[in-house]
Amino acid sequence: MGKGVWEMPKIRRWFNVSHDINSDPEVWELTDKFGDRGLRAWLECLSIADRNDGYIPGQSDTLLRALSIKLNTSQTRLRLILDWLLMRTWLVSDPLLRVRNYITYKPSREAKREQTVSPPRLTSEPPLTKHLKKRNNKIPMPENFSVSDEIREWCIQHRISDPESHLEAFKDYHISKGSRFIDWKAALRTWLRNSQRFNSNAPTKQKEGELSDRTMRILRRGL
Repeated sequence: MGKGVWEMPKIRRWFNVSHDINSDPEVWELTDKFGDRGLRAWLECLSIADRNDGYIPGQSDTLLRALSIKLNTSQTRLRLILDWLLMRTWLVSDPLLRVRNYITYKPSREAKREQTVSPPRLTSEPPLTKHLKKRNNKIPMPENFSVSDEIREWCIQHRISDPESHLEAFKDYHISKGSRFIDWKAALRTWLRNSQRFNSNAPTKQKEGELSDRTMRILRRGL
């Protein structure tokens, strides 16, 4: 009888995670879309991959069932999360599910050598989604990048006032760094969150459920 997802002979208590996990716009996009369960599912995938040389073995139904129990989340929601991870190429299937940047997480000679050999022979159903080719779709900041109506509405929901006042600093910083992102709107949302959280000069929050008339006029300007 084959070994289950967590029935591996060698268990490590620790595994590497990027130092930039809390400043990565894609991580914020994941949690905005799926909440903390999205990040928990990704960390669980890294944990499983760390015990299986970068691969996430087992049949898709078995994996979903095991994750559902461990994360206390429905299998339907977990399937959406895994599809998102595949679409962003954090996970790839060729044909087995694996963490694409596993060597980055575990940059050892052994891992590099293991990634060059054929994947282990494990029984697997067809992947959850069609195989997506690796691609680097990060782009530089668009020349006409500005605060969109969508960002203004998001700021209203999160009680962030006057997003235009942050735009010049945001653009200067990322242009000077030569930054490239898949989603520049997500990057701006991260910048606005951090400015609200850490900038001592940032406007203070209104009482729950309240925004001043001036703030509402600023946020809705141009709508």
